[in-house]
Amino acid sequence: MYFNAFLPTRIVWAVWMLAPCIAFGQMTSDTLAIPDWPSEAPTGHSYRDFKQDQPLTGGLALGYKSFGIDLWMEGSAVWIGANKGQAKSHKFSLRKMYLDPLSSLITNQPEFASQKFQLILTINNEPLKALMALNQLLTPYAWMLSGPGQPDNPVKIIIHIPGDQMAIDWTRFPLMSRTGSISDLPSRIPSEEMPVIAVNFFDMTYWSGRGQMPAEEFEIFSRLAAQAEKQQKQLLVLEAHDRPEVWSAMKRAGVQIVSTKKAERFKLWLLEHP
Repeated sequence: MYFNAFLPTRIVWAVWMLAPCIAFGQMTSDTLAIPDWPSEAPTGHSYRDFKQDQPLTGGLALGYKSFGIDLWMEGSAVWIGANKGQAKSHKFSLRKMYLDPLSSLITNQPEFASQKFQLILTINNEPLKALMALNQLLTPYAWMLSGPGQPDNPVKIIIHIPGDQMAIDWTRFPLMSRTGSISDLPSRIPSEEMPVIAVNFFDMTYWSGRGQMPAEEFEIFSRLAAQAEKQQKQLLVLEAHDRPEVWSAMKRAGVQIVSTKKAERFKLWLLEHP
């Protein structure tokens, strides 16, 4: 009885685990299809997606449309990496890993042109210099990037800079929007410029992610999500424990974007908890 009861779940799990491998043996596949995301579910955000076995394509195979990428300024260019040493040694390119594949898919598959994707780029050092390098890198892709005057384009670039951003003149970078913090909620900055309010889970709670989330801390997330929605923004919670108890709490609180390193498991959990 135990085996029979859990057989459907095991089959679904196997399908989702194998999907990226089956569909994306090649990055330039022309047969890529994005499955539907569960209705009424928060958006899944593939945190540090570059560390996945199949960056970008593995997430797309599961229905993800939001991808988190850490960038480091090194010399005259920005490189992808979990830390500066990795970025310097591996020289993983935003263009090769994300921009070119998305450009190819949008060009060759009409259904991709009607989708909405977002790359949330965390700039970890020399922010102004990095933004200038990014601006130059992104210019050839302006045709597919969402921004002022072209809000319907399929790819939105959202810059996340931990710490103070007050010294940056964002009008110089029209191809990029940015994340905000809790302090930005009262400012009513247009959602076209600031579509996401990003908070660190551990700045909000000491909860271990086991058992029930304390009611007063749950109310904080619920209130922030409601405030963000009222301004047509989305609340993104970063660095949270990747556990079903946390996913459940974020979903019940109305958090619009749930960040996860466990893309397959989170998608399966959503399917099992509609």
